[in-house]
Amino acid sequence: MKGKFSKMEAIVGSPNRVKQLAADIVSHYEDKGNTGIDACAAIAVMMEKLELLREILYRYDYTDFMTGSPRERMNAITGGMNFILGLNEQSQKEFKLLCIELAKAHSLCAATDEGREVALEVSYFKALKASLMKLAQRCVQKKTKKEIEDRVNQLLERSIMSEEVIDVSKVFK
Repeated sequence: MKGKFSKMEAIVGSPNRVKQLAADIVSHYEDKGNTGIDACAAIAVMMEKLELLREILYRYDYTDFMTGSPRERMNAITGGMNFILGLNEQSQKEFKLLCIELAKAHSLCAATDEGREVALEVSYFKALKASLMKLAQRCVQKKTKKEIEDRVNQLLERSIMSEEVIDVSKVFK
């Protein structure tokens, strides 16, 4: 034990400095009192982000997602996608960022009464954001008609290589 203490003393300084440092560390954690996440703070952040998302979608009615059939839920998601895609780029980015922040805040307080009350609405926003992200990825990967034709021709050239001449009329008789 003395060896470990002397190593720390060599790094930190005199024994009095080590004692002061230890006392500072202990008092810091005693004053803090709570090393976990405050549930009330997480709920407040979650409700703030949820309210901001509701404001973005105030002209779109997505209540079918909470009360409707699976088909109505899908329609609520696609309708929400269309609504968000109708906004400007900055608003779309803000929406996606708020969805991420909402999901993080909800994950911290999902077990609380408030978290359970809004779980379905939070899942709507998560599904809407995921659908928008998938759509954006698909749009990036589009190829031009020329690129597709060149690729098809390249594949055909590789697959039709033959060593002998084939009489097509004899093959189809």
